[in-house]
Amino acid sequence: MKIPALLSPLRRLRRGQQAIILLMCVLFLFLAALAGGTYRMNNGDGWRTLRVAAVDDQNSYQKMRPYPQSFLFLPLARVKPTDLVPVSSAAAITETAALVQRGLGFERYNTLWVCWFYLALYLSGITAMLLSGRKLIGGVLLVLLVNPYILSYFNSPFEDSLLIALIPLLTFFAFERNVLAHHANQWLGLLITASKVQFLPFFLIGLRRRAWRRNVIVMLVGMLCIAALLFKNSKFSSANRYNRYFNGLAYSMASVSSWDARDFDARRALAPAMVRADALRLPAQAAPYWGTSYWPTGDALPAAQQIELAPNLRRWYWSTVFDNPRYAHRVVTEPILTAFKADYRMNYIFGSSLPAAALAPHAQLMRHLGALSLIATLCSLALALYGRQLRFTIYNLFLLGYPILVVYGDGYYELEKHLFPTTLLGLVFPLAHLLRAVPSRRADTATARADIAAAGG
Repeated sequence: MKIPALLSPLRRLRRGQQAIILLMCVLFLFLAALAGGTYRMNNGDGWRTLRVAAVDDQNSYQKMRPYPQSFLFLPLARVKPTDLVPVSSAAAITETAALVQRGLGFERYNTLWVCWFYLALYLSGITAMLLSGRKLIGGVLLVLLVNPYILSYFNSPFEDSLLIALIPLLTFFAFERNVLAHHANQWLGLLITASKVQFLPFFLIGLRRRAWRRNVIVMLVGMLCIAALLFKNSKFSSANRYNRYFNGLAYSMASVSSWDARDFDARRALAPAMVRADALRLPAQAAPYWGTSYWPTGDALPAAQQIELAPNLRRWYWSTVFDNPRYAHRVVTEPILTAFKADYRMNYIFGSSLPAAALAPHAQLMRHLGALSLIATLCSLALALYGRQLRFTIYNLFLLGYPILVVYGDGYYELEKHLFPTTLLGLVFPLAHLLRAVPSRRADTATARADIAAAGG
């Protein structure tokens, strides 16, 4: 196929739309060139994604240091077939990039390929909004989303990165009513669900219609995703149960949202003074660990002691809630309040070679992202209730309640990192909903012409 034939669809677009596409292509090239300038440090989570790339782990990637931009490939003789089974959709993307690079004869795996792929997904959603005539929404999102703190995720192998990359597309298709948008929602929901166990509710995003037969394939694939996620999660179930009880419930009952702490490090530093085991009715074996997190405390316990604690944690969780009814409401309220007061700059894992002056305006947005997300979500919820939009009402209620799922999945450990994609979505989606309610100038003009014509008739 000749290049002019490939460009023929572009010729059918209006000049304004062609200019938008050209602008976004230039923006992509500019951001792709700067991709290595921001990053997230290795906190251990990225290995679940990098494992399927079959790269050499000789240096264990130096935990709490920046991820390298490239890794040596392992010789094929040392690659086990089980190592090539992706445990998430983000891992599948990483593996595909690695297989293509290996097939092209590269000796090293270059992480920028996945970064560029995420960046292209990200900008395509904003482009779709601009091309659909929603220039106000697209323009606002462009200002908000071209942000070093957000883009740093694309340059790091976190499973959260895929959801962040899909936020503009997810928002675009949520407001479209055609068949293409319906199917796009289904498959985007599956991609997100298959990325991380905490994203399980996103599976429901694509199930719009009551005609369940049309959803059979999606539901079957969804069940496979859920089974795989549960299998993956079983490897971390002991650590998650520990954090859910000793960290999640303990912090909530100690009213963590009122602490003079707005990030992960500050909360962990204050916990010994703020979390009091003697103020509650607790099992005697649980009291010494109340307020700790699995890393480092639980992980350092002897194996026999871990085995002794593990089967009791679920029972202790509910017995502690029922034995301390005065604090029971905090199980629900504290995760939500803490999430919307949190500082999403995450300086403990964020790094950048950009000058501080360039980061300053974006840092202010990240510092108050939780509060902005809460305001936007509440306004969108009010609009959805007023317009009797059940689907958007459910979306907003999910965004408001999501912190509860995170805290009672893995406690408050690295809360901001786990919450960031959904908190960002909680700003972008409601903001798009609110801006769509603002009548466009074109619609106003068409209405005025119709009124004049009616009056003349």
